[in-house]
Amino acid sequence: MLINIINYWDIKNGEYEIRNVNSFNNSKTNDESNEGYAFNVNYNKKYDGVFSPYEEIKIKIEANGPSLGMISITNIPFDNNELILSKDDAVKIALDEDKKIQTNDIESTNVKLMMVKMNADAYDRINDKEKYYKSSQVKDYPIDERNYYNVENRVRRAWVVVIKYVDNYENDIVKRYTEGKYSYYVDATTGEIIGGSKGDYISSESKGTIYTF
Repeated sequence: MLINIINYWDIKNGEYEIRNVNSFNNSKTNDESNEGYAFNVNYNKKYDGVFSPYEEIKIKIEANGPSLGMISITNIPFDNNELILSKDDAVKIALDEDKKIQTNDIESTNVKLMMVKMNADAYDRINDKEKYYKSSQVKDYPIDERNYYNVENRVRRAWVVVIKYVDNYENDIVKRYTEGKYSYYVDATTGEIIGGSKGDYISSESKGTIYTF
């Protein structure tokens, strides 16, 4: 069935690979006609062993049938920029950038070569840290008071450097989850900071869920 769906959408054979498959109980209370399981299948393009999360086909298959439950396609072309920057240099760049703002002491770092979509998150965090975190920690924070930036819609190969800070947040769960870790996107070709995100992007992206506010 999956091959037929991909051919139907005119996707070249072998261009996409299965990235992950998740199953879940799709039963609905008091509705036996919907009993059964469903499967979410993610197909992604792969470059030099790295999956691009922005060239993706998501397919939901209802096992009771089987039948197609949903299909969605994301297609933001990858720049396929060259890997020049070393992992160690990327970590140094991220740590130097992080020194520009006041944070807790650093407990550890984690780094992985990934494909990321450029954003202004790291710039916004450094430019106005107090407002940056307040906008995600305060319930119903006004939309018109948030900062917005015009960023090119590009996907680049980058080193994602996750910085974990020493946990002194005590019982403040909101601060722990918004300020406890930060992920910098360091361009693998130029060494520029081309974006970032709250939390651990490496872990979140591998699970198929990106931690955003």
